[in-house]
Amino acid sequence: MRVSTKPQVGSLHRGRNGLNALRPARFNSCAMSGALRVERQMPYVRDSWWRGREFASLAQMQSEAARWSQEVAGLRHSRALGGGQPLRVFEALEAEALQPLPPRAFELTTWSIGTVGVDAHLKVGKALYSVPWRLIGRRLHARTAGDIVQVFANDGQVVATHVRRLSGRSTDFAHYLLVTWNQTGGLRSSRLDVTTRLGGGLGGGVGGEVAGAGSA
Repeated sequence: MRVSTKPQVGSLHRGRNGLNALRPARFNSCAMSGALRVERQMPYVRDSWWRGREFASLAQMQSEAARWSQEVAGLRHSRALGGGQPLRVFEALEAEALQPLPPRAFELTTWSIGTVGVDAHLKVGKALYSVPWRLIGRRLHARTAGDIVQVFANDGQVVATHVRRLSGRSTDFAHYLLVTWNQTGGLRSSRLDVTTRLGGGLGGGVGGEVAGAGSA
């Protein structure tokens, strides 16, 4: 197995939606100046580490990179540090300031916002997900993480959770209203329900049929 030794370099920033994205910088801007300080190290890494090397596996490449970072790059005398060695400067000034890693691995999420339709479904990506009928017409936030889609009300509470779909509908039948009547014609109970026998009703092939009178 041969692992490519061509490094991939990019400048990342965190956007309003919490996602990392490439950010181009204008020439002579402050951002460009900062990027140059970082990217100035790349020729050194390329020539001292990448050039002419081949690795049998990814694990070997990672192990060799860690060794090179400590024994070669970390012990060189850097003009930017007044002749100091990066590893020794790190151990003396920065190591104690490091915080422990979070207990859970970082999870890439996507946030979106939309208005709940009259069929009590919210569009997230190319799919539709049901929410409680009381939220029809409201603008809600949706969070997609891995295979799970969660919908949040304005107070931050989760109002619906679905398995992610690439398209189509995901419907929780408990999100629809069912009214039952006792034998005397009085209202006996109300809850949320769905039937699939109506093609109109709430639109888009989702029905909202009310149970007939006389049901137990």
